[in-house]
Amino acid sequence: AFECVMSARLLHHRSNREDNARATILIDRAISLDPHYAHARAWRACILGQAWTNGYCADRDAMWAEVLAELGRAAALDDNDSDVHRISAAIAIASSELDKAAYHQERALNLNPNDDLIVVQQGELLTWLGRAEEGIEWIRQAMRLNPYHPARFWGHLGRAFFVARRYAEAIDAINRISPLDAPHHALLAAGHAATGDTPAAASHAAQVLKLTPDFTVAANLATMHHRQAADHEHHREMLLRAGLPD
Repeated sequence: AFECVMSARLLHHRSNREDNARATILIDRAISLDPHYAHARAWRACILGQAWTNGYCADRDAMWAEVLAELGRAAALDDNDSDVHRISAAIAIASSELDKAAYHQERALNLNPNDDLIVVQQGELLTWLGRAEEGIEWIRQAMRLNPYHPARFWGHLGRAFFVARRYAEAIDAINRISPLDAPHHALLAAGHAATGDTPAAASHAAQVLKLTPDFTVAANLATMHHRQAADHEHHREMLLRAGLPD
């Protein structure tokens, strides 16, 4: 069961539909081998959460209900598993319940302070809370803990730099991700718009609309979790300045 969980984690971090499906098969295998394995159930919630976030499922409401149910089962089995709290914090962030996220994030850090996934999530949470400069340092710490970190760490760092109004560093961080998806191009468009590089902003905005023809600024911002109204409005203004449709 442990080996299945480790293999599922590796596939999950590739962040694509095919590997998410393979990770789901492996994590289900782990749970069939040991139904009381809290860590496996927490990771099943995480893998299904990725499917929900990225639209790898036909029924998003049913998937979200299963994520919450699996996480509840994991917590009932072992409330001292750090990943139970890390993933609980991640689910709370996705729901914009930032106070709840902060509680679970603190538990996770206390239980496992050198886990790169927990440390990077601390940086992500601080960014959403409007404390991006602190968030940057946590994300960099996570990168030091795991030099072979998933590509999404660059995404967290790029967003933190953008919120901190450090646009050149934001652009550099996002450009380290390959391939770039529509949200990455949107953030790059916003970053270039903020620096006054209109041609680059327009180029990335065109890529956004090529990849996601029905993209709107409002829909994109609905996936964000900024607590500070100023951060939300700043992001909106830069996306619009880049020429993306409201």
